[in-house]
Amino acid sequence: MRERRTRARILGVGVDVVDVARLDRSRQGSGDVLEHVCRPEELEGGVDADRAAVLWSGKEAVAKSIGTGLWQSGVGWRDICVARNGSVSLYGQAAVHATGSRVELAFARRGPVMMAVALRREST
Repeated sequence: MRERRTRARILGVGVDVVDVARLDRSRQGSGDVLEHVCRPEELEGGVDADRAAVLWSGKEAVAKSIGTGLWQSGVGWRDICVARNGSVSLYGQAAVHATGSRVELAFARRGPVMMAVALRREST
């Protein structure tokens, strides 16, 4: 008898693409924009251009996958934490909107852009 595997139903999908060099240029000057949008643990160990693009696009994609986007329904940048291993932790209103689900992230760098895809699935 074959064992039947069930997959967690997809509740939301979010995609974001960021120009790596453009984001890196925006980090120059009076202050790094990432200090305003990231949790302290996301910045530990330093942030190069690719890591910055992962953080930015990952947060945007996650916000879209929970159906709010950023700054809508009380969801802020720091409500979404993207760990170096790609796992996602949600806080505040992001956690409230994603209750009963989990978010998976995948990234691809193609030439000048970083793409993030977030899948929000029901918790199993």
